[in-house]
Amino acid sequence: MDPGSLAAFSNLTDDITVIIIVMLAAWVLGQFMKYRSGRKMAPDETAALERMSQTAQRMERRVAALERILDAEAPAWRATPHEDTMQQDGGNHGLTR
Repeated sequence: MDPGSLAAFSNLTDDITVIIIVMLAAWVLGQFMKYRSGRKMAPDETAALERMSQTAQRMERRVAALERILDAEAPAWRATPHEDTMQQDGGNHGLTR
């Protein structure tokens, strides 16, 4: 083989390599897009998510109500305990066991 044909073969190899890389990248991107668009929640998953959302909303309302009661009954309940108080009660924040 003469040097001119080796150069042509090298250029052809480079071209084929680039084409394969581009095609592989396109295939990977296509598979990713297919996976993303194909993943839908099943009806039972959707229902479970809705139940959890409703439960979380009820819990938020309950916590808000408890905070209002505590604000009225013990206005200082939100205050951060001092270190000496934490050391005296073993870090229970004034709560009894």
